[in-house]
Amino acid sequence: MISLKTLYLFSISLVLLACGGGGDSSSSSSSSTPASTISLATPAGTQCANDFSNTDAFGNITFTVSHPINASPWGCLVVDKSNNQPVYSGTQSARFEIRPGDCNAATSFNDCVNDRSRWEIFQNRRTSTAGQIITYEYAVYIPSQPLIQPTPTSGPGPKPLTVLTQINWQCLTSNPCSSLGTNGYGALAFLKIDYTGTLSLQTHQDFTWVPNQVVTVDTNPYNKWIK
Repeated sequence: MISLKTLYLFSISLVLLACGGGGDSSSSSSSSTPASTISLATPAGTQCANDFSNTDAFGNITFTVSHPINASPWGCLVVDKSNNQPVYSGTQSARFEIRPGDCNAATSFNDCVNDRSRWEIFQNRRTSTAGQIITYEYAVYIPSQPLIQPTPTSGPGPKPLTVLTQINWQCLTSNPCSSLGTNGYGALAFLKIDYTGTLSLQTHQDFTWVPNQVVTVDTNPYNKWIK
């Protein structure tokens, strides 16, 4: 179980385009806060909650906390540059932390016995985005710490990985779409660190959980901002 996993996200923006487009991702070693001054201790901050918004940290997106995933008071905080917290631009960033026991033991899945912990927020769904292209863009800061990189295993079979963020989709109960994915729920992409310490983006086929492509983002992603 990951005993402490701390991430900082800044400037999550949502762009709706009327026609096709493209983009790329790049790494940046610049940070407004030197890594040596960053403490992993939980700082003061504004707790994320239902209908939570912060234009500095989240752009124009309003989020709702997923309470069934053990929404702890330290799990999502908007923190300040003045408090020696890393900030990509502006004065604030969103900080995510996971501690032992931050897991959910629902009947459909049991994080607590499967060595998984998480903290989730959902974008509020108020209008249809059918026919639109949605682009998410954010910067992530990963402090160097022993437990962020999973321990490698020997022999054949799947290798361990730590999923840092996911872009998931889910149909509304009032408008189900069980023909897509698994009961109307799936992941479009993962941002993950594997046992080598490499940060990668893994996409999935259509609206399923079937891996499509893995793109290396950074082979040494620690103690710097990566956009």
